[in-house]
Amino acid sequence: MLRRLGLRSRLVLIGTAGLAAGLAIGGAALVLALSLSLRHALDTSALQTAHDVSALVNTGRLPDPVPVAGAQLVQVVDASGRVRSGSPGVDRLVPLLQPGELARVGAGERLTIDGARAGMDGPLRVLALTAGPASDRMTVIVATPSGTLTRSSAILRDTLLVAYPVFVAVLAALAWRVIGLTLRPVEALRAGAEEITGRRGEGRLPVPPAHDEIHRLAVTLNGMLDQMGFFFVDEDEFAIAPESWEVVTRTERIGEVLDAVIAHVGSCDWTPEGIAFQPVLKALGANVRKTMPALYAVIEGVHRGLPLFDSMCLLGRARTLHRLRSALRRVA
Repeated sequence: MLRRLGLRSRLVLIGTAGLAAGLAIGGAALVLALSLSLRHALDTSALQTAHDVSALVNTGRLPDPVPVAGAQLVQVVDASGRVRSGSPGVDRLVPLLQPGELARVGAGERLTIDGARAGMDGPLRVLALTAGPASDRMTVIVATPSGTLTRSSAILRDTLLVAYPVFVAVLAALAWRVIGLTLRPVEALRAGAEEITGRRGEGRLPVPPAHDEIHRLAVTLNGMLDQMGFFFVDEDEFAIAPESWEVVTRTERIGEVLDAVIAHVGSCDWTPEGIAFQPVLKALGANVRKTMPALYAVIEGVHRGLPLFDSMCLLGRARTLHRLRSALRRVA
């Protein structure tokens, strides 16, 4: 499916998907961190209250009722399950926890129970400490309403669920615009290449002002077009540059060389080994190093930097022969 989309659409889609996934993970981590932080704060406050009440039990100064701060609930339960003391409003007959639950919180576990046990709405988070002499061990139970924790996490979660999609949509629209501006020079290169194709190689690609990868690509492509200019020109309009023609006329025995090369090109295999001019020039006794620039000039008009075999392959056998014969007539 992605292959059917344009480059701009693919970039926006991949970027937006990655951003949405990152924000989703970050949002989930934020909600979890808030929940754990609030839970830790509740447990810390409740544990401090449990230590304070345990100190009163250990010193034999346990009051009734037990003074507490905030909405915490405290019960002091003995080994037989009897409520020995508690904070104001706490049931003095029925413990908040069942015997099995008492054993669990006594071992250090934190529990969440229904607030209906204490006549309250919402859940209660409960922890406990043991206190008192060995002959009269008691369990100090501290319960804290945890509905605020749940509500705070829910508010944050709902806010993120509303804000994140809007945020992602805005960033996706911005990315669409920015990527479109970034790819505009590429479209300009494409349009320029299409125009050059229609004009048979005349003209050059637009070079963007920014010195970036697209700028370097345009410069490279224009350099390639400069090298291939000899290919696009019609044979009737092909001309050897004056400075290159001087190289041709200064070459010793150029007429014989062109005669031999024409015969060779007309019958050789069209392969790098078959086209090679060196054996032909050596057979004539011509200086290969001094003669090759003239052959480049005759075929390309001016040496473009391409290997001669590549230039001839671009032109084909017929066009190469036409240029060699035209140069021979001009020399004669």
